[in-house]
This record gives sequence, C-alpha cells and structure tokens, in this order.
Amino acid sequence: MKKNNIVYGLLLLAAGICISCEDYLDQVPNNILSLEEVFSKRATVERYLATVYSSIPNELVDNNNAAISDEMDITFDDYAENYINIGSMTPSKGYKQSWSSYYQAIRSATIFINRVEACPDPEFPEQLKKQFKAEARSLRAFYYFLLFRWYGPFVINGDEEIPADADLTTMSIPRSPVDACVEYLMKELDLACQEGLLDWYVSDLDYGRVTIPAVRALQSRILLYAASDLFNGNTDYADFKNKDGENLVNQTYSKDKWARAATATKSFIDNFDRFALYVRNDDPYESYQYLYLDDWNQEVIFTRNDASYSHIEWNSPRFGNGWSGWDPTQQMVDAYFTASGLPITDQVFVNKDPNYKEEGVITEDKGHALSGTWNMYVDREPRFYVSICYDNSRWVATAYANICELYYNGNTGKIPGTRNYSKTGYLMRKFSNPAADVKNSRIPSRSAIIFRLGEIYLNYAEALNESDPGHPDILLYVNKIRERAGLRAYGTNEGDIFLKSSTQEAIRQLIRAERRVELAFENHRYFDCKRWKISTQTDGGDFWGMNVDAGRPEFYQRTVFETRVFEPQHYLWPIPQDEMYKNSMLVQNPGWQSMD
Repeated sequence: MKKNNIVYGLLLLAAGICISCEDYLDQVPNNILSLEEVFSKRATVERYLATVYSSIPNELVDNNNAAISDEMDITFDDYAENYINIGSMTPSKGYKQSWSSYYQAIRSATIFINRVEACPDPEFPEQLKKQFKAEARSLRAFYYFLLFRWYGPFVINGDEEIPADADLTTMSIPRSPVDACVEYLMKELDLACQEGLLDWYVSDLDYGRVTIPAVRALQSRILLYAASDLFNGNTDYADFKNKDGENLVNQTYSKDKWARAATATKSFIDNFDRFALYVRNDDPYESYQYLYLDDWNQEVIFTRNDASYSHIEWNSPRFGNGWSGWDPTQQMVDAYFTASGLPITDQVFVNKDPNYKEEGVITEDKGHALSGTWNMYVDREPRFYVSICYDNSRWVATAYANICELYYNGNTGKIPGTRNYSKTGYLMRKFSNPAADVKNSRIPSRSAIIFRLGEIYLNYAEALNESDPGHPDILLYVNKIRERAGLRAYGTNEGDIFLKSSTQEAIRQLIRAERRVELAFENHRYFDCKRWKISTQTDGGDFWGMNVDAGRPEFYQRTVFETRVFEPQHYLWPIPQDEMYKNSMLVQNPGWQSMD
C-alpha cells in the first residue's frame, strides 16, 4: 500500500456503527482515494472512521479464548485453539496472532487523529470533528490494550504516522516498560474524554460509538491488569529487559496499583448511575439469559454492534443441524454453585453443599432439571442452567427444543466416523437465542458485549480486597452479583452464607470463584488466570468431561478427554518472528527466544 493511499472495499461494510448519515455505508466508493481526498469531505471521513471501528474484535466468535482456557473445548482438532492447547506455538508458528493487525488499526487511528480536524467541509461541524477525533483516540488506546493483554509491554508509536513502506531504521522502536505503557493509555483515555466524547448516546443511531463510560470501563480493566501478579513486581521477569538494560516489568510490588484500580472503578460506579444490573421479570434465569439477548439493556456499557452470532447458534445440537463443537469442560461445570449458593467442593472461604449428590437420577422434574437427569445436574444455580447444556436437558431454541442425548450414539452424542459431537459431554448454551432457527438459517442479529456493569462490580471487589482487605464494599458488590443470580449473600444476617474464613486470601478465592461463573465464556477467564499467574495449574494438565464413548449410566464418569500444555513462557505470547526481523530494537518475550 502506498504511503498516501487508502483502499476502500468490503471492510467498510463491517464497521457496524451508526453514524449520523444513515445511508453513508451505501455510498462507499470503489476507487482509490488519496488521504487528502479522504479528509476533504465529511462523508469519506466518516467512512474512514468506520474502518478504525471495524478492527474491534468479535471475540465471541473470532477470538474465542474460552477454548484455550479451562472453560471449554473446541471439538475439531484442526482449529487453531487445539494447536495452542497442545503447546505447538512458536514465534514462527503463531496461531491467532494479532500483533501486526492491531498495529495496523493503531496506524489507521493515528492517521485519523492527525487529519480529521483539518477537513474543510463546511457541512462538518467542529464539535463533531472533535468527537470523532476523541473516538479514534479511544479506539487506538483500546487496540494497544488488546496488545498488552496478549504480549505485555508494547511499542508506543505515539502520534507519529509511520508510513506503511517505512525503512527498518524508522520502524526500529523499543518496547516501553509496562508502567509507561499503562500511563500512556490512561493519559490518552483521559484526553479523549476531554476532547469531546459523548456522555451517552443521543439516539439509537449512536449505539456502538465510544462514549465516556466506555472509556472509564476500559481504564478500570487496564488498571486491574496492571495491578495483578503478572505485571506487578513479577520477579520471574527480572531478566526481561530492553537491549539497553531497561526492565520491562517493574520488579517492586506496589499495593498502590490496586488502590488506583479500586478508586477508578468506584468512580465509574458513582458517576454513571444510568447503569444497573439487568433484571427481567424478577427471574434470575431470565435475567442472566436475556442480558446477552436484549440489546443495549441497562447493564451494557459498550458493544461491537455487528457481531455475527452464527457460530454461536451453529453450536446447537446435531438434531438442530448444528455441529456441537463448543463444549464446556468438567472443570467449568464443577465451578457453578448449587441452588443453595454453595460450591460442590470445599473452598477456603466456605464448605461445600452437603446436599450435593452425583450418583443416580431423579424420577420427576425438579426445577430446570427434567425427570431422568443425573443428580450432578440437579439443584444447581440459574446461571448453570442458562450456560450449560448437559445430557437429558432440553435445548434452548424453541424451533427444535428436543432433549439432548450426549452419550455414545445419542441424538447429539458421539457417533463413529463423525466429528460433530462434544468431546466433553456438554454443549455451551450461554448466548444461544431461543428464537434462532439454524435449520432454516434464521439467526437473529445482535451486538456483542465488550463492557458491562457486572464486570465493573467484580473489578471493584477484587481491587478493593487487594488494597483495603476487610472493606465492607467488597462483599457488598459480590453480593449484588449473587442477588441477581438468585443466590444467597455472603454475610452474617439470617439466611446469609456464613464464611468459615474471611482472610484476604479467602476473600480473594471467593471473588475469583464468583468472577469465573458470572463472566464465563466472555473471554475473561483466559486472561484472568494469566494475570493471576495460575495458568500453569488451570490451563495445563488433564482436562475432564463425561465418558462420551459410553452409554448411560457409564457416560456419567469423569473422563480425561485431553492433556494440555501451559508452560511459563505462555503467560505472554511470542511476538511473531517476521515482526522481530522488521524492528531491530524489539526484544522477544521471555522463554521464546530460542524456540525457532
């Protein structure tokens, strides 16, 4: 691509945001325009901004990181996730790599930031130019954060437009230390809020734009990551340095980083009272289910609007013409609480539910569990029934609400010579729309949530427990999540669940357990385990499901379906080798230097 040219094509149609001109996407030119021409008219400026938005990942489909965590498996061995899980990644063989694509998005945002205000179009108000500039600045910071969560410290290009055909000298910029990266992002996002971002949406046509609440939610997440074990005084990275000897990860632990994250997140809660946990018909099951189906409800802070849910719906059972390919692990199934709000195994903060049973079946319907259901799946919490399709449960789609048989030769179980079946004996049901009809290719469109209030509450509880253990707000906000889920609160009042330990470590595990369930399959777990530095325990070793090679009742035996590899170098992904060749100042992430 030439330095001063932009090629327009179908990419522009993928932006999925609503800008003030309703029909602008219908006017996309097929020719090649110079940047001077692009930034001469409001219409082409808006189209360019749409390309900057289009790099927001559709993570529920394109980057389904649940399948490289302990939450889920993808049945098909030829998918990138399975190569990652067996440890076959190297700098030259990087699956799902995003380093170069996010830097391309960053470059596009920078070009926009530098040029939009000079647009001479008299029909382009100055305030709108400032708003668009602030949106591009926010998106650029978001793309840097996406690099940060995969690779750690990144190269800050700032406002300089690095030409696509730049020589190696121009391209050779060292990585900035984590603390500098975080400060850069925080300042950029503060500046975006000052420059003219919308406080909230003026009309439905604005849905999907970056707003001040979206920026503040991003800051909450950035500060939470920066305060966590992976980046806060991680002595495993003592030798992780730039070529001039500069440490890329600060070797001194700082409790103040947690306090800063707590303060920023509480500020969000206090200043944006338009948001509330989504509740539907005072029903915990419906509330959790329709949180993801009712677009732009009161819990939603920011979404990608044009998210395709076809892969989600095609994950339906085989009797619905689905491929049964996205499958929760037994580890994830066991993480859900019982209807009493207790875990099924003893935890440091509370004892297990004494009424939980695994053997035998029920002989009549009980709650969401149908007659004939194995006791493991009986009397579980509402979020379990929303999220997990287990043997003898009814599929969610009303067009083919059959009872799922996940055992060997069952109606959606393993059949010799086929690949459309679950290796774990479960299907993911969360996000599936009851109105979807895969057989007839009728899949309702909706947005994909990037930030929601439930995450904000859990961010605050976690940061506060690390900075000010014992603060009453910690359990207050965890209990808000549990109340919406229909579970008893932790506390000392009548009916509450009494904690057997309230030490900082016990509450830490309590928060992590709640976060694991509430945010399941939303692309948090993989990064949470990495930032907590527990992935060698959670994402490596034996992974369990039911015995899909057997019929009932032998099917209901915990069985290893896969052994995964997670080594210390996997905490940060390798920078692609071809990018290392382009930038002589880049240092590779720890553990990957000698992989090729």
